[in-house]
Amino acid sequence: MPLRTSNSRVDAVLREEYIGSVTNRICYPGVSSCITITGVLPTGLVGVHITIATEADVIDTALMALKTGGGGSCTSFYVAGAISVFKDQTTNETFDKRKKIKDKIQRIVNKHASVRFYDTSLQQDVHIFVELNGNAPTFSYAQALGNTVTGFTYPEIANRTPINLNQFQLR
Repeated sequence: MPLRTSNSRVDAVLREEYIGSVTNRICYPGVSSCITITGVLPTGLVGVHITIATEADVIDTALMALKTGGGGSCTSFYVAGAISVFKDQTTNETFDKRKKIKDKIQRIVNKHASVRFYDTSLQQDVHIFVELNGNAPTFSYAQALGNTVTGFTYPEIANRTPINLNQFQLR
């Protein structure tokens, strides 16, 4: 499946194999075996939603698009999603371990960036939300069951579980 770009500039819903750059909020819907990568800029966020079936060349293209979309100047990247499930089920041997994911982000996007990880595998199928508050991101998730995300309209889901930044593991 080819990489697709979100046309949103303020808020975005980034479905599987979508990439986007926004000034305010990103929703990554239906994360059950996927990972998301979000870069934080002073004026916005860049992100991509990667599945276990995403091919190596598409991942490389996505990371290059993150770089050219502003991610090249990001000093922090956050990988959130079903990391344990992703590592076990992906056939992409260049992106199947946290170290390999970190190394590839640093090699393609920004060699000086920190890369942090948060695993939602135990929560199963969730929507992941990232919001830019000042210069810092806030992360949360909501169970997908009972919380529909329709098309590319940013959902207003109130019952979210916060993910504190200190819960992300630095690799």
